[in-house]
Amino acid sequence: MNKYLMSLLFVSFFSHAGTALDSALKPWSPTQIERNGDVLHIVLPQAKVTDGIFKSVVKMGLCPVVWEGKADDLKGVAEVALLNQFGKQGYVVEEVASTCTEMGKLTGAESDTYLLGKTRLY
Repeated sequence: MNKYLMSLLFVSFFSHAGTALDSALKPWSPTQIERNGDVLHIVLPQAKVTDGIFKSVVKMGLCPVVWEGKADDLKGVAEVALLNQFGKQGYVVEEVASTCTEMGKLTGAESDTYLLGKTRLY
């Protein structure tokens, strides 16, 4: 009985463990993470995705996944769209893996400028 219960808990834990990307984005509580072809849509619970929210999600959520070498979820993704709760407003980061890699080599304002060069409005 004990072995059965432990194996059930083990399987249950790992079936809900999620991916590195899910864990990295958890602080922003995305309501939806969906991939359509080569575009990854991340829907946030805010009515408006501000510049500050966008930068924090990219710099402290998406890019660390790339920098730590855990970017399996981003393989084949050309763009990441960070959208508001209605999916109507937000920002799109182009070439997210290479953008994050390059941002990792830069500091402060240089990093922000590079990010803006790889971003467009949704």
